[in-house]
Amino acid sequence: GGVGLPEALVSSTVLMTMVAGTSGLFTNGMIAAGNSSVQDAINAGIRADIESIRHDLSNHNLDPATGTYIPTVQSGGIGQEFIDSLDLQDLDERGGIQTQEDFGGETVIRTIEADGDSITVTYSHSGTPMQNTSMVAPASGWLS
Repeated sequence: GGVGLPEALVSSTVLMTMVAGTSGLFTNGMIAAGNSSVQDAINAGIRADIESIRHDLSNHNLDPATGTYIPTVQSGGIGQEFIDSLDLQDLDERGGIQTQEDFGGETVIRTIEADGDSITVTYSHSGTPMQNTSMVAPASGWLS
């Protein structure tokens, strides 16, 4: 009676296979958790940036004392005027104003394009579009 060498080898092989599979699952889980936290940081940075742009656009050409709009362009041109007022380092003038932003330790390309009184902001990471949004200048209603 007792456990012989062949049984011990088989049971230790089964045990090592289970441990290797479990450690693989653990490693994949940790990688997925890390990727998720990076993605969350990028999304939080993008949301904050969109709100910052929205705030700047809504306050574009407002009189600080009265809060009234001071028109400097005709209706249909506020979007481009707003973009021209931004002091940005453009990466590529062909596709709107492109800038490199750092969100969560990752580089994100932000593109701002004008379309009449509105702008479109697009974000991409590693060549993959992540999010885009369009905004209309509130002042466009005042010029109609």
